[in-house]
Amino acid sequence: MRIVVVTLFALLAFVASCKNNENKSKAKTDVYDTIIYPAALAIDTALASAIARSANNYANQFLIPNNYAGGLLIAWKGNIIFERYIGNKNVNGILSPIINTDPIHVASTSKTFTAHIILLLYQQGKLKLTDTMQQFFPNFPYKNITVFNLLTHRSGLAKYDYFMEGERKKPLRFGFMLSNNDVINYMDSAKPEAYKPVNTGFQYNNTNFMLLASIAEKVSGKPFATLMHDEIFKPLGMKNSYVACAADTNRNIRSMFKNGNLYPYTELDGTYGDKNVYTTAQDMLKWHMYLQHKNRLRQSLIDSSYAGYSNEKIGIKNYGFGWRMFNLPGDKKITFHNGYWHGNNSCFTRLINDDVVIISTGNRLCKQGYGMMSFTGFFGNYLGFEKESEDSAQGFKVDVEAANMQKFIYENVKPVTPKPLQPIKPVKQDTAKMRLDSLKKDSLLRLKAKGKK
Repeated sequence: MRIVVVTLFALLAFVASCKNNENKSKAKTDVYDTIIYPAALAIDTALASAIARSANNYANQFLIPNNYAGGLLIAWKGNIIFERYIGNKNVNGILSPIINTDPIHVASTSKTFTAHIILLLYQQGKLKLTDTMQQFFPNFPYKNITVFNLLTHRSGLAKYDYFMEGERKKPLRFGFMLSNNDVINYMDSAKPEAYKPVNTGFQYNNTNFMLLASIAEKVSGKPFATLMHDEIFKPLGMKNSYVACAADTNRNIRSMFKNGNLYPYTELDGTYGDKNVYTTAQDMLKWHMYLQHKNRLRQSLIDSSYAGYSNEKIGIKNYGFGWRMFNLPGDKKITFHNGYWHGNNSCFTRLINDDVVIISTGNRLCKQGYGMMSFTGFFGNYLGFEKESEDSAQGFKVDVEAANMQKFIYENVKPVTPKPLQPIKPVKQDTAKMRLDSLKKDSLLRLKAKGKK
């Protein structure tokens, strides 16, 4: 009897302990309260109506005829001035119309989230931008590659979506979806040849952000999907967003070819960091609002995110920490990240100075969705990037050079305040070094301030 009582007492103590640990864990997880966004500001309603009409006409003339399916949204100073959902989704073979709560794979636009997580961990003192891969993965065979090099696509590493044996066009050649760890282990053993020496130039590369997600897991002690939920999706109120892995195939909205056939899953559909965020146009608006108004990063890190670090070639294109940009004449900047994976085409374009976001989340192959970027022209002298526009992810160009689309844009999307073009200012070759030195200085000042306390 005594043994039973003792055992029962121990069991009750264990349950209480688990409950306390659960509560502590929950308290630790729910670090951030749900963010309250500022009220929308006044805008020119006549202009907003003109933008909505033009966007609707664009969708009718160029997206629907090209089998676009997905969500479209344009917001200005917190006001949604255009929102539309087109086409169908396919979940487990069941077709139904896409609605505003349907999460769609935004492909490489996911990189904006991964970069932010890394900078939050840096701000928390859990990693340094100068840390090398060996500090997280001791057997990693490529030396002197830092977190900074990964964030800015200057690692020189080969692209994992090319060097893995099962190319993405060959469905599940391995018979299962690969994890990030599978790819890292393959790199450790096979040592695929790097494309170029580290930090010698920009090369857009999914390998970089896949590795960053794995670093985030190492230093946080959480799976990347959990980390994203705790740090971003939950506090921002992004209720219809998640990071997908192999276990999510039954709930994912499938991507489609232009003819409506499903893209088959491949072995690379289980990796994340470079892709695999499923979200909605409305949730992406919250992401923009957070970045614009409630950003938890220090101002020095915010500024660094939007700086350009690859200046070997003078031009309007550059890349920051997980952000592409067009630096246009007259000090105009378009900050964006597009995406392409299988049949998914996403567009996430921000005019930070004007508090504008233009969003497209497509799940059926349609490159004309990228043309939504041209609606930046309504908000100022932002047109001009088309001449140097490039594929934002894996193989498509913004199709604004086609004669009919070009005609539509320049007849319907006009700068609000046209200004004479000014020559592009030369960029100093050591901008990246100066910016990194600034971050180092910022860290030293914080450590010094802590010491005084």
